[in-house]
Amino acid sequence: MTHLVPVPLDQTRDNSQKKARFLERLSLTGNVRSACRAIAITPMTAYRWRRQCPHFASGWEAALVVARAHAEEVLADRALNGVEETVFYHGEEVATRTRYDARLLLAHLARLDAKAEDRNLAEAAADFDSVLAHFEAHGTLPPELGEARAGSSDEDIAGEIDAGEGGDAPPQEDVENLSCEERCARMERARPADSPTLEELAVEDYGVDDLRSDQLLAFEAGEDEWWLIGPPADWDYEAW
Repeated sequence: MTHLVPVPLDQTRDNSQKKARFLERLSLTGNVRSACRAIAITPMTAYRWRRQCPHFASGWEAALVVARAHAEEVLADRALNGVEETVFYHGEEVATRTRYDARLLLAHLARLDAKAEDRNLAEAAADFDSVLAHFEAHGTLPPELGEARAGSSDEDIAGEIDAGEGGDAPPQEDVENLSCEERCARMERARPADSPTLEELAVEDYGVDDLRSDQLLAFEAGEDEWWLIGPPADWDYEAW
């Protein structure tokens, strides 16, 4: 017989506060890895919270809508000033160059536009400070927002990826029985043929392995267009 061990109230409250801090940071940058770094958790922990807690998943989506202004600012800066990259030769820095390419950010903005059309997400984003305060105190969204998510399955909240547009994310119970190599192979089979390669997205100090890890977590969480995930525009490489 299985005995359930109650979770101490203080531990539950601390967890809700940490989740609220993550959502607050996500609303500022729109980047999961940056938000994780700010509260000292791994991206895997954040995605696990998202799968397990429908209210947290909805808060996540609302935070991304709030962060849209940040993405617009980054897009404008890239369009006007480009992105400076370091050029290495035989492992040594030899020059810098400016690259102008905002395609990935434009695709990200299109995704945020779609999220902003969701009435409940728009309402949550409009009064996000109150949503955060309620979540921190109770571990749930305000009743008027939480009711809209009641009865939603994990798949509904995570979102489904249409076949032919990146393939379906594997059920979580299947993922837990796969090796890392098998999980990566499944992701690569689902990757669209015309998507950017990991090598094209990688930059110095945020290489192919980092990208593969982040994309795998997003793929298994059912994120839309997981194959477009790349280094954040404001990434502080030395801080992680």
